Amino acid sequence: MKQILNKTIGAMFMIISLIVTSFVPVFAGQGFTNHNFFYGIGGALVLGLVVNSATLTSLYTTFKTVFNKAFSEAEPQYTKIAMVVPSTTKTEIHEWLGAFPKMREWIKERKISNLKGFKWAIENKDWESTVAVPRNDIMDDTFGLFTNLFASMGGSAKKHPDQIVFKLLNDGFTALCYDAKAFFATDHQGGGNKGVAVLAADGVAYGAALASIGRMKDDQNNPIFDGTEKLTLVTGPELESVAKQLLNADTVAAGGANIWKGSAEYVKSPQITSATAWFILVEANGIKALIFQERKKPEFVSLTNSSDTNVFMNKEFLFGADSRDNAGYGLYHFAYGSTGAGA
Repeated sequence: MKQILNKTIGAMFMIISLIVTSFVPVFAGQGFTNHNFFYGIGGALVLGLVVNSATLTSLYTTFKTVFNKAFSEAEPQYTKIAMVVPSTTKTEIHEWLGAFPKMREWIKERKISNLKGFKWAIENKDWESTVAVPRNDIMDDTFGLFTNLFASMGGSAKKHPDQIVFKLLNDGFTALCYDAKAFFATDHQGGGNKGVAVLAADGVAYGAALASIGRMKDDQNNPIFDGTEKLTLVTGPELESVAKQLLNADTVAAGGANIWKGSAEYVKSPQITSATAWFILVEANGIKALIFQERKKPEFVSLTNSSDTNVFMNKEFLFGADSRDNAGYGLYHFAYGSTGAGA
């Protein structure tokens, strides 16, 4: 029954596309004729699902529509912890890292805050996802079975940044940031942002982490945060119940008021590989701890010409998506990570 339904839907898409094609001369200023109209309908009835340019154009349009719909409906989470920075070249050099210009009393001349001289490079990478649709499946009118694949591809393309952004948290205990230390470390110049405490609903470890963040200093040894910043608590699925109790419960286990209720937004990410690690990310004045660098947005593409090698040799039409981007570390001051391994 499902296969019959898919065939019916596929045929309807094809016929509608061919009928619409018949109206192209009208919009091109050639006028409407009965010949044009019945040619479109007749083409659909006579040609059926013969593989030709009109069929492939309709197929591409159908798959692209499904892809775009899923892409628009997907809800990634990376923007909650990473800044989206546009890129115009192969590698972006982020020289602003480490500079914290603040207001000061104006005595005589202005004091110019020069960039600290940190040069942190993030090189864009190419990403792709491709599906091969056999020519025989199109001829046999079974291409409707592939629509779910392209819906999945659209959702995956939209959430692709999640994979590389949250991976930065996983790797942050060893991967280096712009000051040549691990992103989560106890000996950054501005203050330590690494812990080992277990996240618990009593809020003790959580409170200690917020205190560490609150003591972060800028390049002039001045406090960075004033307590009005937006906080995001991130864990893997294993710590979801603890995190929600910590941030949502009215009272703690001992019976007192939960002073941390509503203090942060919670994000559960399956991209976090550790069952014990937890992270606090800070946002202030648009600045976030991580960078998502976007060179080229995801684009739906196809390879369907009869002269293409994949068609000639393998009888397959290729449809896919590709993008160009990467993610990297920004200011360590805006993040705190605990391994959750305990003392």
